[in-house]
Amino acid sequence: PVRSSLALEVLGFCVRAHVHRAKFFLLRSRLLGSALGALRRGAGPSPRPCDAGNGDDDDDAAFRTGFRCLKLASLKFLRSVLSVKDEFYHRHIIQYNLFAPVFDLFRETTAVGSNLLSSAILEMCDFICLENIRSLVDHVVSKHLSKSAPGNGPSPEDMASPHVDTFKQLRKAYEDNRRAGSERRGGGGGGGGVPP
Repeated sequence: PVRSSLALEVLGFCVRAHVHRAKFFLLRSRLLGSALGALRRGAGPSPRPCDAGNGDDDDDAAFRTGFRCLKLASLKFLRSVLSVKDEFYHRHIIQYNLFAPVFDLFRETTAVGSNLLSSAILEMCDFICLENIRSLVDHVVSKHLSKSAPGNGPSPEDMASPHVDTFKQLRKAYEDNRRAGSERRGGGGGGGGVPP
């Protein structure tokens, strides 16, 4: 897991330093989806048969830490891709629903704000909101911040609201974007006079 996380860090650097070549490579190979596969529930540490009953808790903790490091590297890689602010990446992320493992991981983390993984996810969402990347704001709010269904557990917005307001700001940006879009489509203006 540690070697894979270092490889993801190098790829993140390549995305920022070699924008066009890295974009072609990542979109053609769908590497971003593979990298985010490390965030899935089954990608974590599984019980190793050789460790059954030997009482070596330090080794098991190091094993779990390596997978946490890989998950964090996957999030950093996604953040590097987002920092380029390229609409081709945004469409790729939306088309293949690559935020799904990110928000699944957020739901699995127990302590919002005191966990490095949840803090990285919140920072990523804050970046999307502050930069007002409209396609991603729309996708995240409509697909991943919807109110909790009976079988899904709490929504990320409900989990984070007592601690941070990142998702509330994201929802506000979504509503502002929709309102601005409907005003533009509605003709926006035409009277020219002073409102009463």
